[in-house]
Amino acid sequence: MKYILIFFIIFSNLLFDSCSGNIFWSSKAKLKWSDFKSNKCGEHIALTASGIKYITQSENDTLVILQVNAIFDKNKSAKTANKSELNDFCLRHEQTHFDISEWYARVFRKALTDSIITSRVEIPKLYHVICKEFNEMQERYDSATNHGINRIEQYKWNDYVTKQLSNYSSYSNTKVAVRIKRRTGMGIRNKTGD
Repeated sequence: MKYILIFFIIFSNLLFDSCSGNIFWSSKAKLKWSDFKSNKCGEHIALTASGIKYITQSENDTLVILQVNAIFDKNKSAKTANKSELNDFCLRHEQTHFDISEWYARVFRKALTDSIITSRVEIPKLYHVICKEFNEMQERYDSATNHGINRIEQYKWNDYVTKQLSNYSSYSNTKVAVRIKRRTGMGIRNKTGD
């Protein structure tokens, strides 16, 4: 099998203002090779561009309602022109990258719910912390699976990510209500005081 290289991109919210070409993660819909619109993947089989997006739906002094989604960018995701290399196993590797995006969208939703937020400006700070962890997990995944070449590790990771999605199923709702608790001299803390 040719070396598979998967890229993941953590997009800023500005890149998501135009929703054309984006797929929101859903347990009911899996990626298809036709979702990969670009052919700019060099000598690699595929490139996945996915990340976490959040937008503010409404806010006041004490409450911010956010929409947090895992996004797959069809226009930046690429596949080889050699159709004989586009098999279900490679596509499953790509899907797991997108599933990791949803897992970390849920991690972000949980962090928003569990943290004491004292100012709206803390939300992007928390987002960047979660995105750093997300990026590290994507790198760990590609390293462990050798970018999908190591089939045994790939199967293990498929199961592991599916379990993580299940473990965070309480945070699958894309809408999050963030309560702003005004306090002086305090930053982001979780509700247990850690």
